[in-house]
Amino acid sequence: MPEIIPPLRIAFDSAPIPLTPDSRAVATRKIQDMMFALQTLARGVGEGKSPSVGLAEATLRACEFNLADLAGVMGVTMDSAAEVEARHAALSKANARIREVEAQLGNQQAPEHTQLSLQVLEDRLYAWWSLEGFGSVSEVAFRSNGCKTILSCNP
Repeated sequence: MPEIIPPLRIAFDSAPIPLTPDSRAVATRKIQDMMFALQTLARGVGEGKSPSVGLAEATLRACEFNLADLAGVMGVTMDSAAEVEARHAALSKANARIREVEAQLGNQQAPEHTQLSLQVLEDRLYAWWSLEGFGSVSEVAFRSNGCKTILSCNP
């Protein structure tokens, strides 16, 4: 005979949650976002379909994120909210460490060495473009996220 699980007995506090107009708007938005995510997942499950792993992960993570925010707005403590907060804190700490290491790497080299390194890169680009026989390099500009060049196919 299957074990009968007694109903969960939870004492509910009937005191209203004080919400400001801003917190009410945030709570409403979080609830709507969760409803949209769950409706998307329901469409993926319904009609004899099977949702993809990516869809399930994305929708459930969106719900988890929104639920944690909603719990914070409502002043309710949840275990999953604590886990999300811990994961967020760990990511923030890792990002801070990455920025620190990038700053250290940037400060280790004198500007003269950086100029020489950029000159070596420019020389390699000229040599490669000449070796492949495409033509000439008109302009090379180094930017914070890469290198911009104007290449010519005419020698």
